[in-house]
Amino acid sequence: MLLALLLTACSEGNNGPVAPSAPPPVTPAVEPPKPPAPRGWTMSGTIVAAPANQPVPGATLLIDGFAPITSDALGNYSLTGEDVSVHRVAIAANGHLARETSLRAGSTRDVNFDLIPTNGSFPMTLFRQMGRNTWEQPNAPVPLKRWTTNPDIHIETVWRDTGAPVNNLDYFVAEIRRAVSLWSDQKLSVGNVVIDATRYDLVPGYISVQFDHSSTWSLLGANPGMVRFGGDSLCNSTAIVHEIGHAMGFWHNGLRGSVMGGGIVASCAPQNLTPEEQQVAHVLYSRPPGNVDPDKDPDESLVYLRPTTSSGVLIEEGAARR
Repeated sequence: MLLALLLTACSEGNNGPVAPSAPPPVTPAVEPPKPPAPRGWTMSGTIVAAPANQPVPGATLLIDGFAPITSDALGNYSLTGEDVSVHRVAIAANGHLARETSLRAGSTRDVNFDLIPTNGSFPMTLFRQMGRNTWEQPNAPVPLKRWTTNPDIHIETVWRDTGAPVNNLDYFVAEIRRAVSLWSDQKLSVGNVVIDATRYDLVPGYISVQFDHSSTWSLLGANPGMVRFGGDSLCNSTAIVHEIGHAMGFWHNGLRGSVMGGGIVASCAPQNLTPEEQQVAHVLYSRPPGNVDPDKDPDESLVYLRPTTSSGVLIEEGAARR
């Protein structure tokens, strides 16, 4: 026993007491990065009456998340904020149709809105006929359909029914270019032009032009688009402007002596829109696809993509009308 105690004491004297282990180092807390401070912005613009773009004073703008705004004597308004999300906008003014649309606040510094007057200066009945198909369907107006990008054009060089070569292709190209500009109120123009014997049946981004003696027709406002002509003479301007009008999103109307109303004697002179049709084109091509009565744009969440197949309505000439 004495020997054991001596051995224990010797052991303690040689090595000493065991020191406790050191605590692990403490890592200082890292604060998350602070979000960037909101950047203030100011947006301004003018409320105008379509299609003459005359200022509309006293218009009220109701924008989600903002206090109401009233346009001044020159139709101008100003908006300040920090939020850059999408907001719905409702605009009302005496003597004009109320308009509903949307904007991404702060993304653009100069934003103008146009309203449709109700004092008779704008051909509202014609607009609804040509933009909403109320000539054929008076009680069932449809949303606007139109191109949102410059359409490419493909023109077939041979007749589909006979295989014979098509004449006057340069003339057709020039008239189609002119018609696209007319119907889009100079907002769009023809992009790429392909001329060959290949059949382009519903190629995204293209209005395909074919020739067949059996009929003349168009797909309305569709991307991909398609037009068929039953003639290839140098006196086809009326037919070209009419059918390209369908392809760009315009229905028939009840105005005799107009391009989309019929009653025009074919001539070799270039066909132009009537002044009333020009006003309709101006307003229709200042609104997005999906605009509905009375003047309501679709929600910002709706995205319009180029489809892989056409959703256009076939407009065949010679069909019975009201």
